[in-house]
Amino acid sequence: MKIFCKLLGHTWVHQSKDPKISWNTGKSLSELHLTVDGEYSFWLECQRCGERNDSPTSADVKAANN
Repeated sequence: MKIFCKLLGHTWVHQSKDPKISWNTGKSLSELHLTVDGEYSFWLECQRCGERNDSPTSADVKAANN
């Protein structure tokens, strides 16, 4: 599949990872507190060869949408 990407270009697909959000009660059991595990991340990945662009520019994202 890498030959196809070299000849015609990559087929970029948007990928993201959302953090896990949980709500926990405080000591008084009357208030909820937000807890976030992890960070939000966004990247572009070629659907065919699996190459990954971890820090896409706005031009990369626009090109992936076309």
